[in-house]
Amino acid sequence: MECPNGSVCTETEHTVKTLSGAKEWFSGANENQLPLTVNQLTASNGRVQITIRDKHRAIIYTRG
Repeated sequence: MECPNGSVCTETEHTVKTLSGAKEWFSGANENQLPLTVNQLTASNGRVQITIRDKHRAIIYTRG
């Protein structure tokens, strides 16, 4: 994958099942949204984009 600035990106995705873990990624997370899915794109130049989805796969937070 390539970011808009031309850097090579790596993509990771993982599931967060605990409320304390979810709060580390997104302080506005609540128990009704668990488990969260965190998708992280990291460019070779250090840029990061994070998309967090709730249990229904609806996007609840993005940054980067």
